[in-house]
Amino acid sequence: MRVLFAYADHAEAINTSQWRCLIPAAGLQRAGHQVEILTTAQITGGTHHFNASDFDVAVVERALFDLLEIIPKWREAGLPVIATFDDAYHLMPSSIISALIWRKGVDYSGQRRDYLKQFKHGLRKCDAYITPSEVLTEDYLGINPRGYTVRNYPDLTWDCWHEDSTRPKGKIRMVWGGSASHYESWAHSAIVPAVKQLLEEYPNVSLTLAGGDIRINTLFTGLSHRQLHFVDYMPFKEWPRFLGRYDIGLAPLHGEYDRRRSWIKVLEYCLRGVLPVVSSLEPYQATPALGVSKNKFIVWYKTMKMAVELVSSGEHMKHATANLQWALKQGIDDHVGEYIEIFEEVKHGR
Repeated sequence: MRVLFAYADHAEAINTSQWRCLIPAAGLQRAGHQVEILTTAQITGGTHHFNASDFDVAVVERALFDLLEIIPKWREAGLPVIATFDDAYHLMPSSIISALIWRKGVDYSGQRRDYLKQFKHGLRKCDAYITPSEVLTEDYLGINPRGYTVRNYPDLTWDCWHEDSTRPKGKIRMVWGGSASHYESWAHSAIVPAVKQLLEEYPNVSLTLAGGDIRINTLFTGLSHRQLHFVDYMPFKEWPRFLGRYDIGLAPLHGEYDRRRSWIKVLEYCLRGVLPVVSSLEPYQATPALGVSKNKFIVWYKTMKMAVELVSSGEHMKHATANLQWALKQGIDDHVGEYIEIFEEVKHGR
């Protein structure tokens, strides 16, 4: 199979493009397929040197609004086009800066453009689309009836997933990390007062928040700096190494937007021996995480307390071992066939 991937992230800030394009491309290459990787900017700027006949299928990420003229040309030349994206742009809360683009149609320079409408128009032009969430895939079936779900799978050939962990003795360290799209998850899931209560009762327990959204940090105003730590956003491959220092990983979710996220956080926690405590919404229901059945203070508090006691007693190691065994089965090399099956179906069913 000859596959062209066009990813949308800027090279200096690769995030979702790793999961939706670069990691699948690496898995396909190791499986013996011919893969070319470009940016969507290279395609729109014409700085590429290929013909549509060079490939069996093209996978383009997110920036469909910039490819409205190119997609039909590729299809007319016999190249099937599959969109890939992992965000519920149509439900993006106003607390996320990207909502200016997707929901209000204003780009960072102040220019007006209906990105969401044009994205949907581009999706109609594609042969198919792939997302990592069954709920998100279902949302767009009315626009394009050929929707598929392929979860985000890590590249387990990276050494950073397998390095030894270095956890300090006598302390229990909780962690969370994410982009600037998670404020609602923390502000409205009832986790914050539960964390405050837990840290007050357990002076040997701390929480580290990693990421670029200072608004989440301000939700914990008043907590001791000995128990609450903040870390800036870090490069993609540094995160697995960083996680190896922690015992418990938190992943709160809230609302319709969060129901359409992927399972990335739980996978990362499980791969690094971190015990996940998460909201029991769709993204995490197929994982072995400790689920918080309702976003209520007492449920969060009791579930996190149970996790702390598991770590204190050493019982968490049984969970960590089982979780790791599950996570090691979720590498891209074990699931690359899901992509091939879709590519073959789209190629021969156009």
